[in-house]
Amino acid sequence: MSSTVLPAKLSCPFALAQEWLAQGKAVAFATVVGTGGRSPRPLGSIMVMDDSGRVEGSVSGGCVEADVMSIAREVMSGAPPCVRSYGGEEVGLWSVGLACGGRLDVFVEAVQSLLSPKGTFPAELLSWITDRRTKGEPLAIGMALDGSRHAVLAGEGPLFCPDGEVPSAIVSIMTERVATGEAGAVSPAITPDWFVQLLMPAEAGRMVLDRQT
Repeated sequence: MSSTVLPAKLSCPFALAQEWLAQGKAVAFATVVGTGGRSPRPLGSIMVMDDSGRVEGSVSGGCVEADVMSIAREVMSGAPPCVRSYGGEEVGLWSVGLACGGRLDVFVEAVQSLLSPKGTFPAELLSWITDRRTKGEPLAIGMALDGSRHAVLAGEGPLFCPDGEVPSAIVSIMTERVATGEAGAVSPAITPDWFVQLLMPAEAGRMVLDRQT
């Protein structure tokens, strides 16, 4: 299983999103929530974007980023969050391909703000996440793939779920991940309609968010 370890604060997607929101920008996240074959990026890879065109991170190493950015602009403007699938041979997959021949499922959602009132990622989660990262705590993050609910669990603290009740099975998985310290994403087959991963402190391992040039 691939470890998902966020880099230092300056490159943390959640810290960047918080900074860009404070600058009056609309912000969106794209997260790899499914992979197949020779996927170019691991589960949990994150790309963060704003409405001025700034981008940090990668979901495919360059194969589908332009299409993901186009979708993000629509989502920041009020379109619902969505999961887009790239690569593979299944009917109905988007035409943008992957050079490696693998498959990616990418979840795109906007952060709720004055500029993105229909955004589904709760803005209050950003400060909660960055505060815990500053303390060096591992974080279990869970999100419904329709954007309706989000949850974060860190250390011995309570589950923080600002936008609705979380299924008990998801809470159990998040609690187990924090207790065992097993980094990385839970197999999508185990959590259908949800995506769950444990983010370890940056100093514990490699980075998953790559700076785009």
